[in-house]
This record gives sequence, C-alpha cells and structure tokens, in this order.
Amino acid sequence: MSRAETILIWLTAVIAAGTLFLCAITLVHESKEGHDMSVVVTTSVNLILAIALVYVLWRNIHDAGRAKSLRAQIQTIKEEYKTQIDGLRVRYERTNQHISLSQTDAKPPAKDDAEEILFDSRKSLYASDVTGKPGQVWRKEGAPQATTKGLGTLRIEDGVLNLHRSNIDEQYELWFERYSYKGREYKKLPKDTLISGNREIHISCEAKASCDHVLRFTLRDFEQSPVDAKEVQITSNEWTPIDMTLSILPYHESQVSIFDRHVSKAPSSIQIRNLVIAQKK
Repeated sequence: MSRAETILIWLTAVIAAGTLFLCAITLVHESKEGHDMSVVVTTSVNLILAIALVYVLWRNIHDAGRAKSLRAQIQTIKEEYKTQIDGLRVRYERTNQHISLSQTDAKPPAKDDAEEILFDSRKSLYASDVTGKPGQVWRKEGAPQATTKGLGTLRIEDGVLNLHRSNIDEQYELWFERYSYKGREYKKLPKDTLISGNREIHISCEAKASCDHVLRFTLRDFEQSPVDAKEVQITSNEWTPIDMTLSILPYHESQVSIFDRHVSKAPSSIQIRNLVIAQKK
C-alpha cells in the first residue's frame, strides 16, 4: 500500500469517527427534547452506517498490513528459489563441461568395419579358452639351457586372468585357444590365403602386478616358426592399459600367447583383464 493510500484511509477513519460522534450526540439530544422519531431513526441509521464504515476501514487497514507481509514473504521465497536455481544452473554447466572434456579425452572405440573381433574376454572367458603352463625363456642354439621352469597357478576370477607366481625363474606361458573367425570357432587362428600382405593382429588389455613383471605378447606361426613379439613391463598395482599390433604371414595357422617373465620376487601375482584380440581388415 502506498503512503497516499494510507493517509486517505486514516483521514476517512477520522471523518467516520467524527460522524459517529456527532450522530451519537444528535441521537441523545433529540431523545431528550422529544422531537419527531423520524429524526431519531435517521440519526440511528447514520450512526449504524458510520460504525459499519469504521469497521470496513479497520478491516482494510488490517488486510493491507497482511497483504504487505505476504508480499514480503513471497519476495523472500522468490529470491531464495532464484539463488537455488542459479546454483543448479552452475552445477549443470560444470557437469556438462566435465562430460564434454571426458568425451574429448576418451579414446574412440575401434570401428566394427575396421577390425574383426577374434577373442573378447569382456563378453566371455572360460577355463578352456586359455592354457597356462610352466615354460622356459628361449635361448640361442649352443647357449646353456635352463634347468628350471617358471612355476605358477592360473585362475579365472570374474573375467580376470589371475596368475600367481611361485618362483622368479624363466617364464609362465598363457596360450589362447579360442578364436571366432568368419562365423566359426577355432583353437588356433586359421590360415587365410585371401589376405594380401601380413596378417595384422591388434591386442589390447589392462594389467597390474604386485611387483615388477614383464609380459611378452607373441604371435606364432607353428609350421615355419616365425614369431612377432612385443614386451611390456608392469610395475604398478594400478590397472595399466596395453595396446599393440603384431603381424605375421597368413599362410599357416597361428596363435597368440602371453609369457610372464623377469619377475622381481616370489610369491607374487599379476592380473590381466579386458583382453581383446582382433584382426585388422
């Protein structure tokens, strides 16, 4: 309510009160003098109207005060909601920015039309898919041969290859024996004379170890014995991404294997997960 409206209401109230007072005096005077009762009735009606006017003015003033208080409360609520909405908007923008950065930094997945998946432990991994056995590091002909082998135990737990080594000698070998190729499954990757040039095998996975281990990834041709291999040293107990490509001529059967060697201490363990073997088209 404006200041002018407040003054007008109070002025009307004063006039109504004066009218009420004059009506009361007139009613008393006319009653004593014994004048015509019409004057008394008229004065009484005016008195009642004056009382009603005062009541209406009082209600207006009271309601105006309540309305002012409600407007103040509504404004406070609006400001609080505006602050909350602004905070939510800032959090939303920051979340979108974080998601955009994560998507930008993330490595795009391999396209299906660029590779043919041969083995994917993320979808399934069974004990029959991989054979673990003690092995020895290959030495040139004429060099002293080792008298021991790398010992250990291989377990498959929740899709993870979990290898426990009981000694640090030589190497422990993992041979993969399930490959899906052109709609069929094989224990070894079959030859394919329709491939021009080398067969390119893309291998990716994650590994972690309780101490220093070296993983040697190999692609072997068993008929002519050529081998392509790469080694990765694992020194952390945090998952370490591994990504590589091995190549070999496609004219004979071949097989992927992983050798665990150069172990710094025993007993120790190394884990491998999300292993994917794919052939580049």
